[in-house]
Amino acid sequence: MNSSPASETLALAYASMKPISQPQIYAVLARALGMPSEHLRSAFRIATPEDIPEILRLRRDTLGPAITWDDEKYWRWKYLEQPELHNGEIPCWVFEKDDEIIAAMGFERIQLCANGKIYPGVWSYDIMVRPDYDGRGLGVLMNHVFQRHFPLLMVLGTNDRSTGMLERLFTPLPPLRFWKKLIRAQPTLERRLRWKSLAPPLATMADSFLAAYNYSTRIRVPPDLEIRRLDAFDEGVNLLCDRTQSQKTVLVRRHKDYLNWRYVSHPRHTYFCYGAFRADRLQGYIVTHLAATEHQTLGVISDWLAESDDSVIRCSVMRLLLQHAIHELTRAGADVLHAFAYQSSIEQILRTLWFTRDPSGDIPFFLGASPQELQPYLLANDNWILTKGDSDIG
Repeated sequence: MNSSPASETLALAYASMKPISQPQIYAVLARALGMPSEHLRSAFRIATPEDIPEILRLRRDTLGPAITWDDEKYWRWKYLEQPELHNGEIPCWVFEKDDEIIAAMGFERIQLCANGKIYPGVWSYDIMVRPDYDGRGLGVLMNHVFQRHFPLLMVLGTNDRSTGMLERLFTPLPPLRFWKKLIRAQPTLERRLRWKSLAPPLATMADSFLAAYNYSTRIRVPPDLEIRRLDAFDEGVNLLCDRTQSQKTVLVRRHKDYLNWRYVSHPRHTYFCYGAFRADRLQGYIVTHLAATEHQTLGVISDWLAESDDSVIRCSVMRLLLQHAIHELTRAGADVLHAFAYQSSIEQILRTLWFTRDPSGDIPFFLGASPQELQPYLLANDNWILTKGDSDIG
């Protein structure tokens, strides 16, 4: 696709990281799209129920063969069943040209715990531009509008094309850090060894060593603590989040409606949820799922939250929950485990469990807008509790 002079102007200005004013964006984009500037301002709007078929068509045009699921069912779950929606709103904006939707951008309403209080906030995701209009600056415009519209706006997870744009538009924070742990060596050896016949005997030795190490480092669960499977989340997780929240901590509130939507009713993945209880008091939970690839089975530790205790890291509730997740995923056939962390205390536990860092899998994290009073808390990355469950990926 040949880019227009207007889109090249925007791209060059952006590449040089020069600030661009809102009127400049509208003027450049109006020329690139061949639209009057006054029409441009009303072209990006909140979606209505009548737009849903065109939004689904845009997703098919944009994602193409990557869609291997019932996308309408998934989209309706993701957009229409969110627990924080306002009176039937559709959490998606669309850009319309000549009565056709050529771009869209979605969001998820959340409750953010910060400064000892709860603030309504938004995760931004699913920025899509029809391929024949890609590269003309629609992404810049849509993100600018979201910044102005939502007082507390964040992004966790991008694609290669949007990362550079967000680095210029938003405030980059340290990424969500990727960790991995080898459970069974044969799939990895078969991919990497030139002589495939060596993979089985080498894997037998490696797997025996890995199993012995995991067994030797396993901590006994104390008799007053029970870890059991959860079919759904109840009020206990609300109380857990209340106890976890402090003036310094920043996290997306894990209430029962959010967790049941995000994990129990997810239409594309089967998640396994486990809770750590002392008597009937929930002291922590952890969420996992299995993901099959062409070469191996991945065990993903998606989300967790644990009450602080006086134990050393080696036998804390969080350590015991991670140990339990590793055991269950190993028993289910995982070859490799993935986990994402943002807290140094969690990363210390992951190291003791023989996870290794892989920066190539880090998930970018950006702050798009925030109230002035919150910025000291949000910009201090040591305050954040984040997991892969906060991301739109998976």
